[in-house]
Amino acid sequence: IAPFVHNAFLNKDKISKIFMILMLFGVFMSAYFYIEYHGLNNKWQIGQAEDIAKYIKENSDAGDEIFTPMTFIAIMADRKLALNASHPLYYHFKDAGNVDAVGIPSFKKIIKHMDEGKVKYVVVDEYIDVTFYSMKDDLKEYIEKNYAVEKEFGDVKIMARK
Repeated sequence: IAPFVHNAFLNKDKISKIFMILMLFGVFMSAYFYIEYHGLNNKWQIGQAEDIAKYIKENSDAGDEIFTPMTFIAIMADRKLALNASHPLYYHFKDAGNVDAVGIPSFKKIIKHMDEGKVKYVVVDEYIDVTFYSMKDDLKEYIEKNYAVEKEFGDVKIMARK
């Protein structure tokens, strides 16, 4: 070990460069996998989002609410986001959905709100799996039981109350 340490000390500039390259590679890979895992890699095409928003706007009333983790869809369709659930990635964390907070209603409150018939459409794509569906199955089971696919745009489903 002594010769290795001695050589490392003599070549410290070279080792520092290698270490820096490895660190940068690690940071890059960490960011890449974080974005891939959380579904935030800009898979949306503006035309698809516009088509979905147009469909919702043409097939719903101004007072209808939309439930989706893709908050921009409700905004583009000029419809209210159900319960102002504007922080869907929060539901990816442990114990999320158990208590109410601004922008992050509990699953119990979301389901009660849907039971009251206030949500016209649920817009679902793979992003819902890493947000609302990631920690508990309650909401997924509820939506699948009470909503049916009305229209599909690629891998995006617009579900309406049965």
